[in-house]
Amino acid sequence: MKSLLQDFGDYQIVEKLGRGGMADVYLAVNRKSNRRVALKLVEHGEGAEAQEILEAERLGAGLQQRLSRLDERIPQIHAFGDLLDCFFIEMEFVEGTDLSMLIGTGTLKPENAAGIAMELCDILRHAHSLSLQVEGRELRAIVHGDAASGAAGGVTVLMIEHVMQAVMNLAEHVWVLAQGQLIAAGTPAEVTTNERVIEAYLGHGTAARLRAAA
Repeated sequence: MKSLLQDFGDYQIVEKLGRGGMADVYLAVNRKSNRRVALKLVEHGEGAEAQEILEAERLGAGLQQRLSRLDERIPQIHAFGDLLDCFFIEMEFVEGTDLSMLIGTGTLKPENAAGIAMELCDILRHAHSLSLQVEGRELRAIVHGDAASGAAGGVTVLMIEHVMQAVMNLAEHVWVLAQGQLIAAGTPAEVTTNERVIEAYLGHGTAARLRAAA
């Protein structure tokens, strides 16, 4: 995918890999390390929703950086922080075919699909059993990242997400876990009124804002 952006700080942009929400992801070369990396850029926006996204991205980057040191199957986070008008995340660039593209070709054999699913479940099980300190916060029963963002062709898609506005916009049904226990299930609108979800994750201010935006 051709990109108009050619340079960003110490990074030489090779090509744009994709975009989601407020973020663009590029294949880039870090001139200092001469390393090919995946560079995620999140625009500094204004307003409560933009700040929530930035906070979630910052927390998620720190969390993935810690998790990648414990499980080599998780892409490494080399660096992250604020640069120019963006929050950036430099991460390991993994060569290969995108899983969604592979599924779309219809050539994925059942045994291979089962193997991928088992590998993903094992990674999630490992993450869910950990307790880590990230930016002064103790995080337990961790599940972080994105499995996908849609459903088509008779395929049920699981999305694991920490940006609540994305959940509200994309999900039809939500299951909420806290410390390994299911505490709520229902539509996004229903779970934002659940007192246990509000107490564990949202706070009353965020819950009210999400309901108003729905």
